[in-house]
Amino acid sequence: MDYIKTRCEKCTNHDPASYNALKTGKHCTRDFPRTYTKEDCKIRLYKKAPWQDAFIEKSKSNFVQPIKGFKNMDKQEKLAALKALMKDQVSKAEKKGSELIVGIVDELPDEFKSILQQPTGYPLLDKFTNGGFPSGGQTTISGAPGVGKTSLALMLAGSYQKQDKIVLFLNFESILDHKWAQALGVDTSELILVEGKTLEDGLIAVEEAVNADIVDLIIVDSLDSATPRGEFHKKGSKGKPGAARDLDDDTIALKARVMSQFYRRVAFPFRKHNTSIIMIGQHRTALGGYIAYEKMGGGLARQYADILYLKLFKVPSKKDKSNTIEQDGKELAYQLRIKVEKSKYSGVRAGKELFTYFFKNCGFNPEFEYVSMSLSGELENSPLVRNGASTSYIDSQAVEHKLRGSKPNTIYSKMIEEGYMPDFLEQIKELNDVKTHIEQNQNMADGTS
Repeated sequence: MDYIKTRCEKCTNHDPASYNALKTGKHCTRDFPRTYTKEDCKIRLYKKAPWQDAFIEKSKSNFVQPIKGFKNMDKQEKLAALKALMKDQVSKAEKKGSELIVGIVDELPDEFKSILQQPTGYPLLDKFTNGGFPSGGQTTISGAPGVGKTSLALMLAGSYQKQDKIVLFLNFESILDHKWAQALGVDTSELILVEGKTLEDGLIAVEEAVNADIVDLIIVDSLDSATPRGEFHKKGSKGKPGAARDLDDDTIALKARVMSQFYRRVAFPFRKHNTSIIMIGQHRTALGGYIAYEKMGGGLARQYADILYLKLFKVPSKKDKSNTIEQDGKELAYQLRIKVEKSKYSGVRAGKELFTYFFKNCGFNPEFEYVSMSLSGELENSPLVRNGASTSYIDSQAVEHKLRGSKPNTIYSKMIEEGYMPDFLEQIKELNDVKTHIEQNQNMADGTS
């Protein structure tokens, strides 16, 4: 190796003590004696091997060099420097086909600095959710069979349509009664329906629609009825399905894995385009040790993705039927309990509950809700006022009418029987705090009134 040592000693600006020459950014291929040099010499790695350059460019470090004088900058200069640096990161992301949102919080679009809300058009529900359902993310609605999950989602779809929103309904249960949807306020001539055989097909359609920014509300009915592609056949090659699966094949956690990937892919576009998704779930009995409890499928990813999670419970009828609404001996509505299981925005806390009534011919009834809010004192200047165990109603002619009872279901039935409801609604329209709700629900009145 002496000849190499001798040659390296002849390199420009060589340091004989440490064999380190002037560091010019070129590193010796032979790595002997760890020298940096300007010399353009040739070596070969073994006998009769071709001659090649002995020196190669050093690889550049990915470390971002500190901005000179940063510690001496004032606060505004630091912010300006940081914004310039982040702007470069946005350009880098765009070159890679990605997207990055960067900016001062106060200057960003509303959808990136707060959770926006969409009014539902139902007074009690809007008050319960502190202004409406959240936009730009997922709301989950679950409950026992027949409690009204799909009906609630369809009512929300109709309310969104009345506010010039586009709604897509992804149906995995293969049952959609368009007449019932129309009764709940849905314009079926503008409702986009997607029915897929597999979960992946439906979710891909959803992702494409969200990325294109051409949909405002997506309803998935229901997650537990959707079947992952892996339950039908094994994974094949070149995009083709593999061998068919039997019913007794183990397909554990397939849906959870698919949903986990879906939420990671759509979280940003949902937020960016302020698109809402309502995920309907069915209760399943799970076993934890010696305890059986009800829960939804879809894995933990669904739970983390929820901005709002509501559980619906049908309240059992009492023997005296005090928690039902009847007219002419026929039951019009049953009592429904709505409980908040999870909430990520202010004004709605987990554990909060709403007791309301679900009407069998129209779902939630704005007329009943105005009666209920009047009796509870939530509707200021209402002509309907509770006086202990009785209620008084002052019509538009300033005539007072006494009504026996003070419960919302009782007073609602009496208001209909006595013919006071149309006059009551006309007076409600004049109240500023509910005027918007009335305008949104002009065509959603109950047919019995």
